[in-house]
Amino acid sequence: YALGSLYEKYNYDEKAVDHLKRSVDLDPKQYQAQYLLALTYGKLSQYDKKLELLQKLTQTVPDNIDYLKSLGYSQLFFSKFSEAEQTYRRIIQIDPKDMETHYLLGRSLAEEANTPEGFAQAEKELQMVAAKVSENPGVHLALGILYFRQDKPQQAVVELEKVVKLGVSENKTYLYLGQTYMRLGKKEEGTKTLAEFQRIARINRDKGNLENRLLN
Repeated sequence: YALGSLYEKYNYDEKAVDHLKRSVDLDPKQYQAQYLLALTYGKLSQYDKKLELLQKLTQTVPDNIDYLKSLGYSQLFFSKFSEAEQTYRRIIQIDPKDMETHYLLGRSLAEEANTPEGFAQAEKELQMVAAKVSENPGVHLALGILYFRQDKPQQAVVELEKVVKLGVSENKTYLYLGQTYMRLGKKEEGTKTLAEFQRIARINRDKGNLENRLLN
């Protein structure tokens, strides 16, 4: 476990997997080793293994917030929004004041909403977080997506432009902002923003291909 932890910390991921798996084989109750193993699978882009391991781990250890948050992120990655919603509600039951979880709950609600009541619930959750953590770009991105999905481009553009000012951490910001500009008739801004989305997506794709070539 100690070797696996060190290898994981310094990104020797294949060695980390070998030792962490060995640790779990020797002691199935070594839950932190299972958690680090799941995180390492994620770094190796083995997201299905990460999700499977986190699902089993959170069933065995149902009240560990770190484990549950990682599970929620994986569920969002696979667009399992209703499952992510349930995971985040479990965390809030444990820690009602965790603003990060309230944001992630709002985001999962925003992604899956398809009724006026669902949209209203997501907006209420996200606006509550935005009032307390106004500098979090992820909150404004979630609000922007929510308004975009409701065909409210005027409100969406305000939130998405805030994300750009605060610092874009997710490339989908440019996708939604570009499409919002188009809906508002701002063709030049829309074309430029969508081109930026495509540029970053191409860089990320090339980077991933190169990493896989090095790995293999």
